[in-house]
Amino acid sequence: MIGQTFDFRKPLPSSLESKVNSWLTEAAKNRSRIWSKYFEVESTLILESVHSMSTAAAFQEVPVNPVAFRLKSQDANDFHPLLILSRPVVIGLIAASLGTILDEMPEDRSLSELEESLCDLVIQKLFLELVQSAWPSTNPLKLSVDAHGEPLSTNLMEMTELVLVARWLLELPFGKTTVLFIIPRSGPVAGLARPTTSFVPQPDREHIESLVKEMRVDVTVLLGSASVSMLQLASLKPGDVLVLNQKVADPLSAKIAGVDKLQVWPGAVGRRQAVQVEDTIK
Repeated sequence: MIGQTFDFRKPLPSSLESKVNSWLTEAAKNRSRIWSKYFEVESTLILESVHSMSTAAAFQEVPVNPVAFRLKSQDANDFHPLLILSRPVVIGLIAASLGTILDEMPEDRSLSELEESLCDLVIQKLFLELVQSAWPSTNPLKLSVDAHGEPLSTNLMEMTELVLVARWLLELPFGKTTVLFIIPRSGPVAGLARPTTSFVPQPDREHIESLVKEMRVDVTVLLGSASVSMLQLASLKPGDVLVLNQKVADPLSAKIAGVDKLQVWPGAVGRRQAVQVEDTIK
């Protein structure tokens, strides 16, 4: 057996990465439908990868001049993903939402007072609606922006914590950029790794009864029994008569599955022996 190096900062993918990949890929497909409600702009959004790594390793992949948006969930108090974009892209998206489509990447600068008041709403409408629209669980995912700022000061995840890191490639009229989505493996995302159970409908009573009615069962009729000694048994020969403990004036018992269920009279039909049912045994 050949050993393989295992990097705890970037472990091999599991089923959770695959499910998150499918979720966020589907979210990117909804971009045109959702973004068209807020601005008319040529854009593409492609999910490039989803990997597990430590929070510290994830922070080495943030874009230049970043703004981090810390998210919160209504259903999990300890679930705080980070959505990280380049600040010039945030400025360009805010401008587009106000009707101004830029044709080149804005210079990096501090957000104006108006931009500060609008940036959380723009992220909510453009990105959080996307990820919520494609959420694969029956329990709705409800996210909102909790705070924004520098990635390190905004982050609430432990630097050694194992997280999921998704990278989107976003192309806009003013340029291409990476959008980083750092997601804790806890809270609602943890539920995606649980095996799903498919519902198997149970047959109704009428169906069960129809199947039971078609089942074949053995019916056994005992003519009678006699008790003999070993000496008498050893001396039996053809023509001897054994007297049974069954009176000819009494019906015989018919057994179904080894249980007495019917009282019957012996007889014949053609060349075959038969019985006629007299009564049922409760």
